[in-house]
Amino acid sequence: MKDEKALKSFFILQLHLLVDLSLTQIINAQLTGSRRINHISIFNELAYLSTDFGVVVLDLSSVEIKESYLNLGPAGERSAVKESVINGDSIYLATDFGIISGSITEGDNLLDFQSWKRITSPLPISNEPTNFVNIVGQSLIAGIRNAGVYLRTTNQWALIPINFSGTIKSIS
Repeated sequence: MKDEKALKSFFILQLHLLVDLSLTQIINAQLTGSRRINHISIFNELAYLSTDFGVVVLDLSSVEIKESYLNLGPAGERSAVKESVINGDSIYLATDFGIISGSITEGDNLLDFQSWKRITSPLPISNEPTNFVNIVGQSLIAGIRNAGVYLRTTNQWALIPINFSGTIKSIS
């Protein structure tokens, strides 16, 4: 955890450099639509930028784009990624088409949209836009648009009763 906090501090201090070098590549890329960055996760000296067009992986030590995961929709269409979280060897993404996951250590070809696993059942609302994902203990938590916040333990999803009248945008 101490290393993660140090990396987050490093990332904040070096953000201007990343914008000038790596993020300029995103801005100049031949993409249509929004290039908005929705969330940043840092893990093992890599920054995972969740964007309106997919995920951009930045290597913080070399200040270079390592990979980009684009067109993550079920049929390979463009999908916004609202947030990402890493747990063990897996990355989980909150997308316009629900939650997807992939292995970051086992050689999954995450550049190919078909390599991503769609987390569907037994989530009651499986392909709905997901606003956020996070890890609480060893459990996955997800905010499903217009449906609530769900907690996954041992492949079972449970709606978390929340007595709140506002809008939840993120849980950290």
